[in-house]
Order: sequence, then structure tokens, then C-alpha cells
Amino acid sequence: MGHWYSKDGVLMHRVEGAKGQQVEPDLRHARKLNLAPGVTSIIKMAASEALVQYRERQVLMAALTLPRDVGESDEAYCARVMRDSKVHAEKAAQHGTDIHSTIEHNINDLRCQDAWVVAARQALEQACGQQVWSCERGVVSEWGFATKSDLSTMGKGDAWVVDVKTKDGPLDEVKTYDDHAMQLAATRQALGWDVGSMPAQAGILFVRRDQPEARFVVLEQDQLGRGWRLFSALLEFWQVKNRYAPEWAWPSSSTWNTGGKL
Repeated sequence: MGHWYSKDGVLMHRVEGAKGQQVEPDLRHARKLNLAPGVTSIIKMAASEALVQYRERQVLMAALTLPRDVGESDEAYCARVMRDSKVHAEKAAQHGTDIHSTIEHNINDLRCQDAWVVAARQALEQACGQQVWSCERGVVSEWGFATKSDLSTMGKGDAWVVDVKTKDGPLDEVKTYDDHAMQLAATRQALGWDVGSMPAQAGILFVRRDQPEARFVVLEQDQLGRGWRLFSALLEFWQVKNRYAPEWAWPSSSTWNTGGKL
């Protein structure tokens, strides 16, 4: 269903349903409560070929390792393969989430010698110098979207916005893609750090899941500018497609917000 945020930047995990029970919010609740969609929901409006290929590979690997049962129908076998392909992805995602959380909660604590935290801290210091980081900061844009900033800091004369990504395998040849630029540009805009003579710098902190290594890749300002143009186009598409923008949001394009109905 995607993430939804209040105007104050609070991630709404549960809201009151029609029968008084606590439920995950969806577009109906957003209309009622004037919630803002998360950045990821907006970015997903564009197809990601890399993600498609990753999912296809997981299905193929599951099919190679799962023998077909005697008399098993095509439908049953395909369903079993699909279930198995998701198990590996879910385990990897959970491990990545755990590493992600450990880094965010301990990045400023120099006493923490967790191997992944140390690797992340060293990678950041090489590019950004010693900083005091704000972690998991909920930020809302007046354009009608919201997100959580993984790591951000406003230092003396400079500012940084960092998104943490975990992956398996070597980091020597990691690349950044349009999704990364959009995520960082949108977060930077929501923070209000995208204007002025020295707009915030931004990058992706890649962290290995299979061993404690980290690499920080900085995006150039022209990449971030392009990322914002792509994101704002998808934001307008999302708002028009869903006929919704929070009432407190000001128009993000030529399509005016008319009380949440577009």
C-alpha cells in the first residue's frame, strides 16, 4: 500500500478503520486524514528494469532448485516456485533492514565498534569529514509528499543528505541510478536544502550485507537536478492518476490542487 505521513512528518503505521479497528492506511484514509504519500510510492510510478530483472532471477533460481512433485499441476508448481522465490528476497531484505537500523542508531556513537557501523562511519568520514548525523528524520514537502531522511546533517558551510542501501557482493563497481537521484533530490527538497548558493550535497552509502564493507558514492549537482525533474513529473502523474493531493499542499505543477480532488 505504500507509506503515508501526516503533515507533521509522522509515519502513519496504523489508522482507525471504518469499524473502529486499527488498519494500515490506504488512499481512502489519506483523503480523510490529509496524509501525504511517501517518496517510494511516487518513484514506483516509473518502471524499474533492474528491479524487474532481480525478481525474474529470483524466480528462475527457485525453479532450478525446486524439483517438481509427481502429478503436480502447472498452477501448483508455479505457485510453489513463486512462494520460494520470495523467501530468499524477504530474508535478504530483513538482514539488510537490520544492518540499516544498526548503522542509523549508532553512527554517532564512537563507542560502538560494530563492524558494519565502523565501515559506514569510515566511508562517510572520507567524503564528508566528521559530522553529527540526524537519523531517520521524517520530513514533509509543501508539494504534498513526505519521506524519512536516512542520514542528514547541516554543518558549517555545508550540508549532506545520505540514503543507505544494502546489497550482497563487492562494492567496487556499484553505480547510481535514476531512482537514487530521485530519492535524494526529493529528500533534499523536503528538508529545504535544495536552494541557495550552496545546496546540500547528497550520496548513496552502499553497505554489503554479506560482510562489513561500505562505500559512499556522491551524486553530482546536475544528477540531483535531473533527479528532481524526474521526481516532480512522477509526483504530478501520481496526483492526477489518484485524483488526490493533501489539502495543505500547494500546486506542484500546472494542475492546481482543488481541495484534494484533481
